[in-house]
Amino acid sequence: PYQVTRQFVGFDVDICRALAKGLGVEVELKALSISARIPELKAKRVDVLAALLGYSAERATQVDYSYQYYLSNQKALVKESSGLKSLKDLAGRKLGGSKGSSSVTAAQKILPTSNILTFQDSPSAYLALQQDKVEAVLFGELILARFVKQAKEQGQPLVAILSEPLFVEPQGIGVNKGEPALLAAINERLLAMDRNGELQTIFDTF
Repeated sequence: PYQVTRQFVGFDVDICRALAKGLGVEVELKALSISARIPELKAKRVDVLAALLGYSAERATQVDYSYQYYLSNQKALVKESSGLKSLKDLAGRKLGGSKGSSSVTAAQKILPTSNILTFQDSPSAYLALQQDKVEAVLFGELILARFVKQAKEQGQPLVAILSEPLFVEPQGIGVNKGEPALLAAINERLLAMDRNGELQTIFDTF
C-alpha cells in the first residue's frame, strides 16, 4: 500500500545526502519549485542546488555548475488510453510542465503549435493529466518513471512515457558564483562517488 511518510525521497535527495556525508557536514533539505531554485540559491537561503538542475548557458551566467553527474532524457508522459505514441502526435495538443523548466522551454520550440500550461510543480502537472486538463506532461525521465509507478500502485489510469526524448540534458550541482572552494569540494566528492560505484548504486535504486 502507498504510505505518506512526509520524508524527502528521490534520486537527487540521495545525491545530496551522499555529498553531505562525504563533505562531513549536516544536510538540511528544502523543497523548492523549479522556478524558485536559483532565486533561493542567490538569496543564500540554500547553499547548494541538487535539484535536477539541467545545464543551460543562461543558467550558467547565474550559478556555477559542478561536474555532470547525470544525463537526463526529457520526455513526455501520456495516458495509455490516449493513443498518443510520438512527439509529433503532441502537436497542437494541450501539454503541461513546471514553470521555468527546461522541458517547457524546449517544447515551446519543438512543438510551437501546442498549448503549454505551466504548474507550480510536477505533482500538480501530473494531477492535471489524470484529470484530463492536459494530454501530456513534460519532465525528466526519472520524475516520469515515478508517476508510472504511482499510477499502478494507486489504481489510477495507467500512464506511459513516450520513447522519443524532447532533448537530452546534462545535470549538475549548482552553487553560487564566487564559491570556488565549495565547488571544488563537490567536484572532488562526485569524482570519488563515480570511481567507487556510489553514483551507480544510487541510480540503480530508482
